[in-house]
Amino acid sequence: MIAKDLDNNSHKPESQPLMPCSAEELEVPARTPKIGWKWRRMAEMYRRFASDHKEADFSETAALAMYLHESIGEPLPDPKTNGYALGKKWMDVTVAAWKEDIPQMGLLVSELQADGYPDWFLERVGVLRLVPTRAACAWWLNTPNSKLSRVSSSEETK
Repeated sequence: MIAKDLDNNSHKPESQPLMPCSAEELEVPARTPKIGWKWRRMAEMYRRFASDHKEADFSETAALAMYLHESIGEPLPDPKTNGYALGKKWMDVTVAAWKEDIPQMGLLVSELQADGYPDWFLERVGVLRLVPTRAACAWWLNTPNSKLSRVSSSEETK
């Protein structure tokens, strides 16, 4: 008898067909996403790079707009005044210059560390482990004031 009931599905109540409806009809409140600590830590670096822009907006609304832009691709309402967007832009420009200068010995990673840039940040943007290469530093090695130039030339005269 139980098997017969399961086969006939007589134990299930009759269901009503689902009617499509929108979120407004259901009155579901919009959920504000929580900004994670990793993004907040990076936001402090954005602030640092945008510190010259006095008109920059660093409000919680601007932070949420930038977070949503970076995480799910929502367009920024006003990227020219959002301080986090400005900071990211100038951070990208500056880091690109660092990546050119460090291999040529125009800048040392230790100088960035001395300026207060934390190692986690330098690692994240890819400059912490950059080292000067001999080929890229040829211009510096061949200058008369270079210590390496003086050592190599004194070895050649022996």
